[in-house]
Amino acid sequence: MRPIHRPAVIAGAFALALWCGEAAGHPDQPYVTDGMFSNWDVAALKAGDWVEHEEIVLEQPVRTRLACVAVEEEVAWIEYTGPVLSMWEETALLVSVRKKDRLIDKALWGGIGYVPREIKVEHVKTAGPAEGVERIGTGVVREETLKVGEKDLTCEKVAVDYKSGESPFRNRVWTSSDVPFRYNPPVAHLADLKWDGKAAYPGGLVKREVENPANGQVAATVLVGWGHDATRALKEK
Repeated sequence: MRPIHRPAVIAGAFALALWCGEAAGHPDQPYVTDGMFSNWDVAALKAGDWVEHEEIVLEQPVRTRLACVAVEEEVAWIEYTGPVLSMWEETALLVSVRKKDRLIDKALWGGIGYVPREIKVEHVKTAGPAEGVERIGTGVVREETLKVGEKDLTCEKVAVDYKSGESPFRNRVWTSSDVPFRYNPPVAHLADLKWDGKAAYPGGLVKREVENPANGQVAATVLVGWGHDATRALKEK
């Protein structure tokens, strides 16, 4: 696996934790944390499910692909390819994710088409929402149709606008039951908002817009493909 000497583009909710390998003392491999799939309903996955998204961060589009390549009684095996591996050419990450708590207990990494090697999974305690901070704002749930390729998808749109302390937050999420990899983010910290409708997050992520409260820039994620015929990119022994 030949390293590429270029800046890695950080994309997605879990990208930062993966990309910081060198800072964490792992300059020769990706840095994998056990909770990187905590926002996905792993228990609902079926072997072959896959999704591909284009993420626009700092106006530079990049692609991310998630594929469920096997399902066992207690875990789902998910293969990841995308920008967080851009330090190395043509590699993939394969992880086993426990259904009961969505935590990774094993990670394999290697060149596409080759047998991977096992790499360390770091336990990182996820910081929850700040306690004692008042959140004031609204959440609105509506049905909306988005077109992806040639297909019209009926989506649930969740629009959230609120302030946490002095920081404003503006997020938009569209999900569809037609798309695998059900998106299932934590929402308990938003219970005090004034809601119009009840968010169900019925399926996979079709679109997401998150505004940076510091500078007002919007990071966007859009679905570009999905299916149910995924196979392993990494060889088995």
